[in-house]
Amino acid sequence: MTVATITLSEDKKSTGRANGKKISIDQLLEHLCIGRTTLHRLRKSTDFPRPVIIFGRMQRWDIDEIKAWVKNKKLTPSETSL
Repeated sequence: MTVATITLSEDKKSTGRANGKKISIDQLLEHLCIGRTTLHRLRKSTDFPRPVIIFGRMQRWDIDEIKAWVKNKKLTPSETSL
């Protein structure tokens, strides 16, 4: 059995601040190379970073939190979409 890993493309400049760059769901999916269903599963079953609600239903994720999560997380095949 193999373990799939996810990678996140590095920004040229990282601020290291909690209020750093925010990314949309589409950008998040692209960076993590996953689909919406997999994202839903990750948010429901793991310590995946919570989004910030901008207003209404608009959500953004802190890029630094996502990078920290990726660094500490390896996805098993059951957590990835086929």
